[in-house]
Amino acid sequence: MGTFFFWMVAAAVLAIVEVLTLWIWSICVAAGAVVAGIVSLSGCSFPVQIITLALGSLIFFLVFGRMLQRWHERRASRHKGYFDTNMDELMGRRTVVTEATTPRAPARVRIDGDNWQVRTSDSRPLSEGEEIEITGYDSIVLICRPVGSK
Repeated sequence: MGTFFFWMVAAAVLAIVEVLTLWIWSICVAAGAVVAGIVSLSGCSFPVQIITLALGSLIFFLVFGRMLQRWHERRASRHKGYFDTNMDELMGRRTVVTEATTPRAPARVRIDGDNWQVRTSDSRPLSEGEEIEITGYDSIVLICRPVGSK
């Protein structure tokens, strides 16, 4: 009965690792640990339980891994390779330029307490106090247009 609890604790820890890391191998080994725990109840030796762990993990990976791959491919085809980022949350936001464009640096703005570099798509200089709307981004530099222009 002691090894059964060992396998259940191992499965629980691996399930937590899966939730925190999203590594598919950890949930597969957790499933194998559950199978090894069930086998331990029948009185099988520890080496047999280890073999059961390995086989259960492999079988779960072969079944679950393919399902996950198909799910990922369907999701990618629906979104055509596009995945949202936190930067997308800035699109359409309006703010005021806090530091004007200089010959050596882009303008700067503050959004939700964060300081961002910002430039227009046509590289037009921005003045301090000018109101802008975020329209895109290039790496960590926000692209904007002055409010009032189309």
